[in-house]
Amino acid sequence: TSIVFFDCVNTLGTNIFKWCDKLIEINVIMVREDLEVADGVLFHNIRTHLIWCSPEKSGSDKIPPTLKTIDEHAFRLRKKLTSITIPNPIT
Repeated sequence: TSIVFFDCVNTLGTNIFKWCDKLIEINVIMVREDLEVADGVLFHNIRTHLIWCSPEKSGSDKIPPTLKTIDEHAFRLRKKLTSITIPNPIT
């Protein structure tokens, strides 16, 4: 299952994908740079807010140092990830 965001999207709620266990891909088709998918991870506000991580993402992941917040369920049921390096401080 996948979803596509277009320029008409202005805001996203908190934990909007909490119960979307079958969602494996998000595509962003926007002129603005406030939403971005990079290597299976959905970021908001130029990589300062991590919203979602694909359940297909495996191995280890390093979160960019620009990150300030992570949605509570962004990594829910991500069984293929073995480690995540998170910058300090984070909320």
